[in-house]
Amino acid sequence: MPRPVIEDSENLMQYNITDHDFPGLEVRASTIEGTGLFATQNFRAGDTLFFFNEPVCREADYIAEGISAHPILDKTTARYVGEYLTYDTEIRKLDYFNHSNDPNILFHCRVAFALRDIKAGEEITADYRYILIEAETLTDVHTGQVIMGVDAETALLETTAKLHQVLQFRAQRQIPRAKAA
Repeated sequence: MPRPVIEDSENLMQYNITDHDFPGLEVRASTIEGTGLFATQNFRAGDTLFFFNEPVCREADYIAEGISAHPILDKTTARYVGEYLTYDTEIRKLDYFNHSNDPNILFHCRVAFALRDIKAGEEITADYRYILIEAETLTDVHTGQVIMGVDAETALLETTAKLHQVLQFRAQRQIPRAKAA
């Protein structure tokens, strides 16, 4: 079966998109910017939406070797944990989530968790500060705000704390409440 192709509206480049069987997600035009990733089913807070299972490199090597200058590697590289990054040589549908200051997913160690309930049709967004490498920047197209990657330790500490809160909330919702006497 041939891989689907989508046009990247920013660069007008054609990318092959590989689909690694993550149901409930699709790529389409975004109201945030260019192309986005959307839920086609409902997700509950704490659900795993997808994960990255690509090669890993050290952040220092990524910088020293100028990997960020390669358009596909630049688009697919994300913080894994600590000084390590994950990257891919192909664009996948999972690479099309956009930034938001009020995201609905959280990346923690290459796994995307729902921060809150997500309804079918909703665009999938993440806080890029935890995905970018330290001091790497992007500009939010709506606010003009510069989004800067945080250091590895801060990314790990803050995403761990946020994930803990989401999973606690999820566990509390699933505990049956005692009937009033």
